[in-house]
Amino acid sequence: MKRSLIIIIAIALLGCQTGPGPIATTPNHTDALFVEQVLRLEFAEAVSQDIPLVIDQELSIFSKAGVIASATRLGKDYAEAARDLLRKNKGSNTLDSIGTIPLRHSVLTEQEVKTLFQTEGKDGWKAFYMIYAESPGIITLSRPGFSKDGTVAMIYLGNQSNWLAGRGGIRVYEKRNGKWTGAGSIGRGYVS
Repeated sequence: MKRSLIIIIAIALLGCQTGPGPIATTPNHTDALFVEQVLRLEFAEAVSQDIPLVIDQELSIFSKAGVIASATRLGKDYAEAARDLLRKNKGSNTLDSIGTIPLRHSVLTEQEVKTLFQTEGKDGWKAFYMIYAESPGIITLSRPGFSKDGTVAMIYLGNQSNWLAGRGGIRVYEKRNGKWTGAGSIGRGYVS
């Protein structure tokens, strides 16, 4: 009996062995490369001058209202990307869930936001720019969503650079000739 059990376990373990093969691209790797391309597109001037972007550690979407309906009107690939976006952004996420973004940036933690912007008698933006002098402001992201065929992607992208200088919304991108290009936005956004 004992010998039979050992043989069964050995056969099961041999069945689980895999030979060398291609390394699978993890969703985080795909997410991180996409986010890098979006940041290079949307903040081209800062990136070209090697100014570190300041990205909020907490991921969020300003408003999810109407996203699926708007995306469905655009077509199947857009609806798939919207569903993936909303699925990946249920609950709370941090920048770590995107993966390693291969671009020069600083991560702004929740504690740093409180220290900069919620201290009595302190001008938060003045304090922010004392630390991040050349920065285009604070960038807020979500995890991206993709169509099944990988030709359409959506991500929440926000940028606040002063008390009344900000914008954000769900941005749509299409892959053309191997590169992501901006294709507008859907759902509700904000402007301050």
